[in-house]
Amino acid sequence: TSEEFYRRIAERLGLDPEAFLNTMGTDEARDGALYDFAQARQVGADAFPRLYLQTREDYLYLVARGYSDFDRVRSVIDAIAP
Repeated sequence: TSEEFYRRIAERLGLDPEAFLNTMGTDEARDGALYDFAQARQVGADAFPRLYLQTREDYLYLVARGYSDFDRVRSVIDAIAP
């Protein structure tokens, strides 16, 4: 079941599986996920993984689309927010 799937993930991450499942099932968690999905659609996030940097001024910058190594990600972030 999906509950068992998420229980195993929580255990592998060292989280309390019951607390994880209880939190995941809340309206707040669902609403947060829906908000994130809507925001992703709004910026055209159509590939995985994508990494964005959101500034304090609420500007959103695309840092990486697809796999990027640390040095590449760091250089893009440094160029955006030196």
